[in-house]
Amino acid sequence: MSLRDDSRIGFGIIEVLFGIVLLSVCLLPLLHHLTATGPLIREAAIKEAASTINTSYLETYRSQPYQRLKLLTGLSELTIPAALRAQLSTKLSIVEIIPDRLLSITVTTSFSDSSVTPQSLATMIANHHPFSGVMK
Repeated sequence: MSLRDDSRIGFGIIEVLFGIVLLSVCLLPLLHHLTATGPLIREAAIKEAASTINTSYLETYRSQPYQRLKLLTGLSELTIPAALRAQLSTKLSIVEIIPDRLLSITVTTSFSDSSVTPQSLATMIANHHPFSGVMK
């Protein structure tokens, strides 16, 4: 082996600089994208949790008998998981639209971030006869 062959082992300064430039051009935008989307992903997760909470409470109250719902008429605060209490507030509103015939149930979740629109789910419950199914 000659001395000339040994001097070519490894990368030269040009190759190293080219590699650094190539990595910075490719990786910096990707890193910026990952850090910029982090808050959006957290916000989407909180909105999804709020939607799940609303659906769960609405289905729970829909399954209750009319007379029991009538006793709960008004606005009340609902319990949410401890991990979300700092970000969410959920309220139940039961309004009697037609006395002894029709109730409106609304579950609304507000966010601690006021720029996010509150989410609501609503339904109507009719007072049906337990055997005939006809409204009283």
